Amino acid sequence: MTTNTLKVVQTVDAIARARGCEVEQVSISLDKREAALIFFHPDREVYSAHSYGWWDTEEMPSHTYWGSYDLNLDGARRVWAEKSRRFMEGF
Repeated sequence: MTTNTLKVVQTVDAIARARGCEVEQVSISLDKREAALIFFHPDREVYSAHSYGWWDTEEMPSHTYWGSYDLNLDGARRVWAEKSRRFMEGF
């Protein structure tokens, strides 16, 4: 299965909607098969930052692998930026 940016965004959006959230921000590395995400939880007016990964040999997972919850937007962006920096550097 070949994954493209649109497929990742659609899958991440479906995960967010299933949780009652909205996708606030996303950073995708197709080479490393990973994305860093910020979800907005409108019912509680808080944010969460997540990591999402996939393999091209399988279906796209319907869950995230890591998360930091109950953040304000600045906190979520700091976590998101650190996660984005790490996978762009190859961690």
